[in-house]
Amino acid sequence: ERKRRQDSMDEIKKVIEVAEKAPYQYLIVHLGLPGEEFDLQKFDAALTSLEYLRLFASQRGVKILVENIPNDLSSPRRLLQFFHHSQMRDIGVCFDSGHALLEGGVKDAFDLLKTHIVSTHLHDNGGTKDEHRFPFEGNIEWKSTIQAFHKEAPTVPLLLEARRGGEEIGPAILKAAKVIDRFSEFIGEIGPTNNGASS
Repeated sequence: ERKRRQDSMDEIKKVIEVAEKAPYQYLIVHLGLPGEEFDLQKFDAALTSLEYLRLFASQRGVKILVENIPNDLSSPRRLLQFFHHSQMRDIGVCFDSGHALLEGGVKDAFDLLKTHIVSTHLHDNGGTKDEHRFPFEGNIEWKSTIQAFHKEAPTVPLLLEARRGGEEIGPAILKAAKVIDRFSEFIGEIGPTNNGASS
């Protein structure tokens, strides 16, 4: 809906303007809503919106990233089509592991998007709901996932996006630290990448 889309863009512009006072590097956006079906008109509307927002953002030193989310507009294959048709080379992907699992598999999504991935949202789930569990609390095979990032996208930051629910912040931080330790172990097993970078 044009009016709602315009209102959303106005809100996003306010967020981008924050970079004038408190600089930040990436703004992550969703194309559509969870479960939304594909429609060529929606595809064109997203393209128009992003063309406008990316110019507004680039003037403030911000790069826009689109996230793979569980809908027909933002599946990995659809995002590749979007990049192909838009020719917007300065827009990247925020790879969401939990969403990838819900959409058919983390490995397949990574293989499709790896050359476009700039940042990550890493979390886990049981394969049916977007639960945002900590890694190793769901069905994602983390060893192969983290090693794939290290080998093929070694400069991409690995960011946890796990919800704590009612959990106290202290235990959640300890849990996050243990996750990072295990990620480091996986990376250590394969050694440095060809370009010497590390995750």
